[in-house]
This record gives sequence, structure tokens and C-alpha cells, in this order.
Amino acid sequence: MAEEGIVLEAAYTGEVWHNASGGLRQNSAYLDNLDVTAEFDMDALAGWSGTKFFVYGLYNNNNVFSETIVGDAQTVSNIDATRAFRLYEAWMEKSFGDDRGSIKLGLYDLNSEFDAKENSGLFIGSSHGIGPDYSQSGENGPSIFPSTSLAARLQYQLSDGVAMRVAVLDAVPNDPDRPKRNVIRLNDEEGALLAAELDMASDSLGRLGVGTWYYTSETETLLGGPDRHNKGLYAFWEKTLGSAGGREWNAFLRAGFADSKINQFSQSFQAGATTSGLFAARPDDEFGFAVSRAVNSNAFEDAALLAGDNPSSHETVFELTYRMAINDWIAVQPDIQYTVNPGGVADVKDALSLGIRFEIGFSNQ
Repeated sequence: MAEEGIVLEAAYTGEVWHNASGGLRQNSAYLDNLDVTAEFDMDALAGWSGTKFFVYGLYNNNNVFSETIVGDAQTVSNIDATRAFRLYEAWMEKSFGDDRGSIKLGLYDLNSEFDAKENSGLFIGSSHGIGPDYSQSGENGPSIFPSTSLAARLQYQLSDGVAMRVAVLDAVPNDPDRPKRNVIRLNDEEGALLAAELDMASDSLGRLGVGTWYYTSETETLLGGPDRHNKGLYAFWEKTLGSAGGREWNAFLRAGFADSKINQFSQSFQAGATTSGLFAARPDDEFGFAVSRAVNSNAFEDAALLAGDNPSSHETVFELTYRMAINDWIAVQPDIQYTVNPGGVADVKDALSLGIRFEIGFSNQ
């Protein structure tokens, strides 16, 4: 089927987490995630040059570890979500200009291409997928896991190593009041999310990305006053640093900023490093350490104090992880995360979360 233009993939991810100390309470949870995708090369199937269709189904269970046990805002696990089976993505892509450009239309995961960093993909913590300054935005988040919205994305390769992408997305994915339903809708009052990113890469400098986002509808501010358009910007850098101790090391840095009058986090910073072959007997295993710091805005701190709460200045998460590929279709990944000021609240004790992830995958390629 792959030779004829149909690629089928499925992956099941399961996690056992235990909050050993701090947070809201000491307890355990099981999280899981099922991804099923189908990609259709319409050039091979029907002679439609440069055309591709993609469909993605997603299932998650309902054990919400961060919300009920840890109390953190950045979310310990990137598969932590409300129980539901969703049509996650369904889009058509058409290339043009000798494949230098392409356009996508349909249900679309913004983070599949925007603020997407290869060197941070090992980590389980959600902030290393898309920064918390970006993921906190919108009435139901931007169009990212676990709910996506209708979108149009244009991408063009400006030169070797330099690409520009822009997107217009429905500002409110799914239905915030009914998270278990799969709702595709457009609403003039909700407006649109506009996103843009410049992506530059070279062997000497590595990869540098600079992006910005803007909501066309206005949002209430944290301390009252006139409504405002929520907006932000971010930048990231990642590179293979070379060998040290006989191992190749990769690193990434990211910084993001959001409107301080609307959002809890006005700034966030991420950094991490990964390597493989930490042990000579297991050259394909991956090891990594990362940190994410989300800084509370002054408006959020003032609003929390007025409500009688005791905010801290930040929430910071340290993550240590090790991924072992057992074979081509099974992997196991122990993970340790230490969260300072869970939820950006000073009264919640620092949390130590211990987890283990396993992945089972299938592909006909």
C-alpha cells in the first residue's frame, strides 16, 4: 500500500505517573493516547500532481494527572487530556512552484509546524512541544493537542535554508463547554488566530525560528479595563553541537512573550540537551535534560492577590528522561520531573513526579 501511495500508521502510548511529594496530593494515574493516521499521495493514486490528503484520529483517557494531582500549569505529560475520541486532523496539501511552496486546508495542528523543534521532541513535558506563553492563549487554547480547528496554512521556501509559513485558524477549537464532543465550527464573533514564522537553517548556525501570533477578537484583561487583542512572539534555536565524550550532543533554546495584561504567563524560557549512546551497549538509547520556566505577569499576580491567593513569580520544571528502544516497534521511557511553584502559586509545595512511558507503534512503510 505504501508503494501505491497509502501510508498507514498507528501508535499507542501509555504512561504510569506517581506524584511522590508536593503538589496538590500524593497519588498515581495512568494516561494513554492512541494515534491512527492515514496519508494519501494523490499523485500516485489518481495522478493529482503535488496533492496529499491526511487524516488523523486521536483517543485519550480521562485520568488528568496535572489538574488533580500535581496542580502544575505547564502540564507534566504531553498526552494528558480529557477522555474523548476525536478527528484530530483532516487536511489537504497542494504544492506549487516546483515544490517550493505548499498550502494546507482543513483541520490542522498548529504545533505540527509552528514552534516545532526537533531537538526537544524527546521530552514528555508539554512546554517542550509548544511554549506555555503560546499554549495558554485563546478561549480553548490555540489549535493544538487535544483540540484542533479549521485552518489555512501557506508555506514557501524563500531560499536554501530559509522558509516562511503563515496560517489563519479558527480562534476557538472545538466547543469549550463540551470538550468530549468533536465540533467543527466557524463563528464570526470568535474571530481568527493569525500565525507567522520565519524558519532559517544552516550547517554552521543550526536552526533558528522566529514567530508571532495575534487574535483578531478582543479578550478581557485580568484587572479589568478595555478589552485587548491577545498577541505574542517567540524565538527558538536548535543545533547538533558535535561530539563530546564520544557521543553526539543536540541542544535547543527558546524564549516566548505574551500580552502581560491578558495572560498568566507573560514570558517563558526553555532549554535542553540530548544525546544518544550514553551506554556503549545501547547506542540507540536517548538521554536528555531540560528546563522550562514560565514567568507570571504582574497583572496575574495583582489579580491573584486581590482574590486572596498567594502567587509566586514563576513556575519552573526540570526534566530528566531516558528513552530505550527495545526494537523497531516498542520503546520504554522513564522520566523524572521536579516542579517548582506548581501552578505559579507559592502555597503549593514543589512537586516530584516519577513516570514511565511505553510506546507501541506500527507503520506500513
